[in-house]
Amino acid sequence: MSIIVKQNGQMENKIPANLQLYTMKGIVSRNPGTVVRIALPVFLAIIVILAAITWLVRYPEVVKATTVITGKSGGNLYDIQLGMPQADMHKFKAGQHVRLQFADYPNHKMGYVPGVIDHVVDSSSGYDLKLRVLLPGGLMTNRHHAIQYRPGMRAESIIFIRDLRLLQRMLSSSSRIFH
Repeated sequence: MSIIVKQNGQMENKIPANLQLYTMKGIVSRNPGTVVRIALPVFLAIIVILAAITWLVRYPEVVKATTVITGKSGGNLYDIQLGMPQADMHKFKAGQHVRLQFADYPNHKMGYVPGVIDHVVDSSSGYDLKLRVLLPGGLMTNRHHAIQYRPGMRAESIIFIRDLRLLQRMLSSSSRIFH
């Protein structure tokens, strides 16, 4: 029920205050529809599942570089030279994991050689970065193929800088955007 009032030459639709209160109570007290009752818990469950998946999935930060094995320091320590500027030296630390994929030995067939950075060698050269890498199994690949050592061997190295979860990586990249 509404009352039409003519004020200043314009028609207005006025609803009495007690009727407005009655209609608001009717809207608020009415049960939500089936779609709303089902959609809200499903939507919340999807958000929880996505958060769990982003927490479980690991997404490490890696650096790939062309590599030359320049020498053997004794035992299973090898000196490698990365085709990267010395300015990137701050990214590398002892204990980071390395995978060497040799050009002469296809990794889909032979595998890769796992290793750990022993220490970063500071050199005066402006471009080539030098590392000493411990290869625990020597030049034995993860698929148990032995690779014969030759100075100057070329490889593609994958160095794992940080091992992050997908959620951590998303949050860290979004914090860089806002700062």
